[in-house]
Amino acid sequence: MRLFPIVALAALLVPAHASDANDQHAVLGTPGTMACGVLMQSLGNAQVVSEFSAWTMGYISGLNVATPDTYNFISRPDAYPQNILDVCTAQPNITVADAITLVIRADYEARVRLNPAP
Repeated sequence: MRLFPIVALAALLVPAHASDANDQHAVLGTPGTMACGVLMQSLGNAQVVSEFSAWTMGYISGLNVATPDTYNFISRPDAYPQNILDVCTAQPNITVADAITLVIRADYEARVRLNPAP
């Protein structure tokens, strides 16, 4: 049952749909817990960019697994990183995870609901 831990972890990461009574949820790892302003100041560092990319794709993959009627939240892969960075630029005091949440909520209806190439 190797899939169970992945699904269980993903269930903790669903900011677009799951949270506690105070609309809060656990976010684990950096750069998810990093302030957007710190990320934006660190984009010249290749390691930070790599960690941002890897963490973001893992976070969104978890959301894809845990969210019903969703194959992929990223309907336009070419635009997604920039959308997150745009939110971070506009709101430097929120976390990277919160920036992703805002992008996903804004694009929720555009998400890919079925595998386009079954």
